[in-house]
Amino acid sequence: FAISIDQELDFILEAANTGRFARAFADDPHIVAPRIYWEWTTPRVLVMEYIDGIPIDDIERLRRVRIDRQQVAERLLRAFLDQIFRFGFFHADPHPGNFLVQRGGRIAFLDFGLAGQISRDEQRTLAELFSATLTEDYERVAALWLDITHAGADVDRPAFQRDLEPI
Repeated sequence: FAISIDQELDFILEAANTGRFARAFADDPHIVAPRIYWEWTTPRVLVMEYIDGIPIDDIERLRRVRIDRQQVAERLLRAFLDQIFRFGFFHADPHPGNFLVQRGGRIAFLDFGLAGQISRDEQRTLAELFSATLTEDYERVAALWLDITHAGADVDRPAFQRDLEPI
């Protein structure tokens, strides 16, 4: 918790994370992050571009301006899959307050105080986890989750597997 708080309060780190994300999605017309004004940014002050948009959970406003919510959901999912499987770098605070939807369904990602990196091995494990989930191989799903979380030997693996099946 303390490490996360320190990271969120380090505005140079947040600015760097924002820039890294923006560069990764520079060729994607559907995903955007605020531009950082480095000349005024310090460890205690973060100055960035103002981005206008509708909060992603304001369904009524999205309807009123005729935003295709299915398309937005697909773009958001694609963006997270790209972060995990293409870039190995991801926005680690994905709550509705950190996403704005702009006209045309473009999604603005905000608040990069928490970001993470994922190794190639972790990417492979997650891909295997998705595959096992889609094929309903619950034994493999349970084994992968227990491996990812570094569960101890005292875990009741058969019970864990049974508990995963209805989920």
